[in-house]
Amino acid sequence: MEKKEWTEMFTAESYGIPVRSAFGKVSGTGTGKAIWTADIKETGKYEVFFYHQVSSLTYPPISSVFTGSLLHYKVCNSLMEKEVIVEADIIPVGWVSLGKFDFPVGKAQVILDDRGGEIKADAEDKSAGLVQVHGVPDDKLPVKKQLIIADAVKLVRVKE
Repeated sequence: MEKKEWTEMFTAESYGIPVRSAFGKVSGTGTGKAIWTADIKETGKYEVFFYHQVSSLTYPPISSVFTGSLLHYKVCNSLMEKEVIVEADIIPVGWVSLGKFDFPVGKAQVILDDRGGEIKADAEDKSAGLVQVHGVPDDKLPVKKQLIIADAVKLVRVKE
């Protein structure tokens, strides 16, 4: 997970039948993008969902849901481009709505970029047992890194 590029992950938490897989990478500057493209056959309002999972490593501390973790999605079609920022640490596991959008016939995209944050270990983490590094001074604890996970996306037509 320390790689700069997206890496395929096979986990029980991932969405998929029969293969449960996703792609993940440590947060970056926003230049790394996961893009889902759909061909909209019928004009109308669609609700856009992404599949949210939780994945963490204790050491080095890498997680998709540290306090303050953000996911930066963009929903695009020929008429609009809407950014939706999701607080990853406070949403449930499973299908999460990015909102309802009007889509014309044609290509639509959902884009997740790799922006995220780095948060140093704090007293809350140590008391919760999330960071256990014995004999290491507090100011030398490893930097927490956000894991960005690109799993499944779906667009569901909304009846009006």
